[in-house]
Amino acid sequence: MKNIHILPTDKPSRLLKIEDRLNFDSTSLLTEFYKNFHKYKNQNIYITNSEEIKKGDWCMSLCDDESYEEIYQCKNIGLVDDEDKKIILTTDQDLDGIQAIDDEFLEWFVKNPSCEEVKVLKYKSNNMHKMNLGYKIILPKEEPKKEQDKDKYSEEEVIKLLHKRDEHMNTYDKLHGGFQTPKEWFEQFKNK
Repeated sequence: MKNIHILPTDKPSRLLKIEDRLNFDSTSLLTEFYKNFHKYKNQNIYITNSEEIKKGDWCMSLCDDESYEEIYQCKNIGLVDDEDKKIILTTDQDLDGIQAIDDEFLEWFVKNPSCEEVKVLKYKSNNMHKMNLGYKIILPKEEPKKEQDKDKYSEEEVIKLLHKRDEHMNTYDKLHGGFQTPKEWFEQFKNK
């Protein structure tokens, strides 16, 4: 079940979407560069779970199709819908009391932006003064690369094909005195 939600924000964030690609600025120094040279949009990540929502918890209201509706702080348990999820980790600094998502996960996530779900472990740390609850994100193994479709070729394969076509056309013209279109030639020699 999807528990990673990315939403645009007008507030500062180290997670940026530039030309439909996520970028992580671990130093916040690159932001000025992006402002000057790229069209970008700040993003926040919210990680949710299905823990019982209590008064004071930050929540995300979701539609049946798991799209975002609203982020709110629970004031009354009776107003919580079944589709609402508790926010347990975020990059949104406005959500007081919510644990920040660490840089390790953000760096991993920009390399694996299609990931919609992550496993999160809840832990207790015993401080001298009080018991602290926290969450640890278990990074999934990187998603396997999809096999190239039959019609997709690497740059190296395209260059080999172009050389092959050049050699073939010289021979074809000499033998047949005619012309073969690139599409006809490609169909004859493409990877099967």
